[in-house]
Amino acid sequence: MKKLLIILIMGFISISYFGITLKIGVYENPPLSYAEGGKIKGILPDVFNYIAKKENIEIKYMYLPFYETLDSLENDLLDIVLGVGYTKERGDIFYYNKIPFYTNYGKIYSQKNEKINTFFDLKNKKVGVLKKDIFYIGDKGIKKINDDFDLNIKFIEYNDYKEIFDALSKKEIESGVVSRFAGMALYRKYNVLETPISFYLINVYLVYHNQNLKNLISKIDNDLKTLKDDPKSIYYQTINKYIHREKIPSWVILLLIISIIAFVLFIFIIWFMERLIKKRTAELRTQIELSKKQKKEIENLFNSLNEYTKKLSKTKEKLANSEKLLKSIIENSKDGIIYVDKGLNVILANSIFKHWTKRDFCKDLKEGDNLKDIFKGEDRFFEEFKLSLNKGKNFIVEKPIKRLDGSTYWVSNNYYPIFNDKAEIIGAALISRDITELKENEKKLRNFAYYDSLTKAFNRRAGFHFMEELVLLSKRENTPITIGFIDVDNLKTINDKYGHAAGDKALQIISNVIKNNTRKSDIVARYGGDEFFIALYNCNLKDAKRIEENITNDLIEISKKEKINYSVSFGFIEYDHKETVDSIISKADEIMYQNKRKKKQ
Repeated sequence: MKKLLIILIMGFISISYFGITLKIGVYENPPLSYAEGGKIKGILPDVFNYIAKKENIEIKYMYLPFYETLDSLENDLLDIVLGVGYTKERGDIFYYNKIPFYTNYGKIYSQKNEKINTFFDLKNKKVGVLKKDIFYIGDKGIKKINDDFDLNIKFIEYNDYKEIFDALSKKEIESGVVSRFAGMALYRKYNVLETPISFYLINVYLVYHNQNLKNLISKIDNDLKTLKDDPKSIYYQTINKYIHREKIPSWVILLLIISIIAFVLFIFIIWFMERLIKKRTAELRTQIELSKKQKKEIENLFNSLNEYTKKLSKTKEKLANSEKLLKSIIENSKDGIIYVDKGLNVILANSIFKHWTKRDFCKDLKEGDNLKDIFKGEDRFFEEFKLSLNKGKNFIVEKPIKRLDGSTYWVSNNYYPIFNDKAEIIGAALISRDITELKENEKKLRNFAYYDSLTKAFNRRAGFHFMEELVLLSKRENTPITIGFIDVDNLKTINDKYGHAAGDKALQIISNVIKNNTRKSDIVARYGGDEFFIALYNCNLKDAKRIEENITNDLIEISKKEKINYSVSFGFIEYDHKETVDSIISKADEIMYQNKRKKKQ
C-alpha cells in the first residue's frame, strides 16, 4: 500500500513539473524578439527555448502587441511574458523571476533635420511611444520627465517600435522613444538620427500571473544563472549572434577608402604616363635618326604625344581638385585632425586642431612643426602616436584634457597608421573629438540610475546592490555589519496638516540627518514612501544604538527650530551571513514595527 502511494506521488510530481505546455507571450522588439517567416526569433526566445528543452517544457508562443501581452497575462490567457521591466503598478499585479535576462535603457531617435540633444529640445514636439512601454509610463519614463520639466510633449502611441520608426521616416512625428536594442537594430534601416539622449536604466525579466508557476520559475532562474555565470554558454553565444558592434565609424572608413583610391589612382596615372612618354620619345628619336622621310609620321607621333600631355594635364587637374575636396572635408570637420610622419613632424593639421592647441597649450601649430616641440611634457600623447606607428593598428583613447584656465574637457582620440603602396608605415593620423557633453550625460544617467530624486539617498535598487557588495566584503574580512530599517513617524499627519511640500521637506531633513550620522563607507537608501534602510559596515548593535541616539537627538533639535515634530522608528539587527539580504531586511522591518508599537503605547 505504501509503495503504491509513493508511486502515485512521484507520478503526480512528474506530471506537475515535466512535459507541461506553457503559453508564452512575445512582442516585436528586435533583436530581443521578433517574428520572421512565421517563426519567433531573437535573443529571448532562443535562450528560453534552450532552458525549456532542458526542463522538458513545451512552448506555444503568442505573438501580440506589447500592451496586449500584459492584458492577456492578467486575464490568464498567457502563462508567461518575455522581456518586461519592473514598475510598482506591474508588481502589484504580476510576479517577476529573480534573475534578469538583460539590462536595457531608453533611447531617443529623431528626424535627420531635427536638432535634439537634450530633453528640453523635445518641448512642444510630437513624440512617438510604445503603448504601455516602461520607457513611456515608467517611474523615470519620458512621461514623468515631461511632467517634471513641463515640456508640453504631445505623445503619439504605437503598437510596436517598427511603427515608431516608420512614423519618423514619414515625418508624422518629430522624435521617438525606443529601447536601445531595438534602436540598434532598426534606426539605420529607416534613415533616422540617433540622438545622444539615453535614460532610465532597467533590468528586464519574465513575468507571470499564476502563482502555481513559482516552483517552475525558480528552476528557470537557476538555469538562467548557470548560463550567465559561464562566458561560453549559449546565453552569450546568442547575444553575439544577434548583436554586432560597429568598431570604426562609417564616415571614417569612407574617408579612408576615398583617400586610398585617390592616392593609388594618382600614383598609377603618373607611372603610366611617364612610361608612355618615355616610350613615345624613344620611338620618335629612333625614327628621326632613321630617315627624314618619316617626318610626317614623326609629326603625327608628336601630335599624339601632345594629346597624351593634354590628357595628363586634365588628369592632374582632376587630382588637384580631389585633393582640394579632401582638404576641404578635413578643414571643415568638427573634429580636430592632424597627420604626422614617423618623426612626429606635422604634415597636415586642420583649423580645429590648431585652435585647440592655441587654447589649451598657448602654442601656435603649423605644418612642419615637430609635436615634441609643441607639446613638451605630454609623454603619454607621444607614446600613443608611437604605438600607432609601431603596431600598425588603429585604436581609440578617451581621456580628460586640462585647459589653461584649469577647467577640464574630455576627448576621444582615434589613431590611424598611414601606409604607402608598399604597405610600409609612413606616418599616423589622429582624429580627436570633444565628448565632454557625452560624459556629462553619462554622469546624469548614473544619477538617475542610483539616487532617489527627492532625498538624494540611494534608491532601493542601488541600495540593495551596494548592500550585497558590503555584505560580501564583511564576510570576506570577517567583520560585523548591522542592517537598520527606519520608518518616519506621523508623515501622513505632517502632509495633512502642513501640505505635501512639508512632507517632502521632512523626508529630505530626515535623510540628511541619517547621512550626517553615518560614514561614507555605510549605505543609506530610501526603501520607498516614508521608509529607509541602512547598512553599517564594521559596526555591532552597540555602536548602532549610539548612532540611533545621535539621529534621535538631532531630530529633536531640528523639531524645536522648525516647530514640527520630526521623529523616526528604528529596527537594527546584526547580519548573519547564513541568511539572505531580503530575509534580514524583513527581520529589521519587524523589529522596527515592534519599536514603533512600543513608542505609541
